[in-house]
Amino acid sequence: MLPYEVNELSSVLSYYIEYVKIHTNFFHHKFLTRFICLIVCLIPQRDQPYLIRYKTELLSNIISFAKLYEYSRCNKEMNDFEKTRMVSLFKTRLKTSEHREYICRKPGIRPDKIDSDCPLIIKNIESSFYHSSNIDNEIIKNTKVIVEESTRSALKNYLKSGSFEQIYSFYLYLKPYFFWNKWQDLNDKIILFSLNKFFFTRIILIRWCILICL
Repeated sequence: MLPYEVNELSSVLSYYIEYVKIHTNFFHHKFLTRFICLIVCLIPQRDQPYLIRYKTELLSNIISFAKLYEYSRCNKEMNDFEKTRMVSLFKTRLKTSEHREYICRKPGIRPDKIDSDCPLIIKNIESSFYHSSNIDNEIIKNTKVIVEESTRSALKNYLKSGSFEQIYSFYLYLKPYFFWNKWQDLNDKIILFSLNKFFFTRIILIRWCILICL
């Protein structure tokens, strides 16, 4: 990206971020700032060959996402639903062959006894939904997203043309992926999150769960 493009994109990002900060609690500003930067960088911002400008519909979706994010931390029913769903997603993924083999190499850890053998990881997942938790911010800070070429166009359309629920489902899928790869140590290293076709299968299922809960 050329220097002038960086300046234009930074200006657009600042506009989105400042607008979101006006409508949200300061507890969540660090996470929201990082997440908005990720979303905007994944979506093409050009209306013309040499112009990067803000998009009203995207701004509306970002603000709605931010408000839903806040609501999910204040509303007990939705909070409990998301915690239960996230723990379930984490356990389900551990039953796949690649993760089972990885877990079985760890002494004292049984794939079918995650609750009792790995209380810390379950606690981290549940704690990430607390109102004042900083875990979501750590997730975005320590995740490097790599978009596979075969998925790039579909991802852009999914986020650009979709609703705030689709942005929210994208966020919800990043979380369990982070925990699957970080395992017990949240600060171990930066992980690479590869967006592929499997991602879309999972994220659409999560979106349906969101719509059911709302």
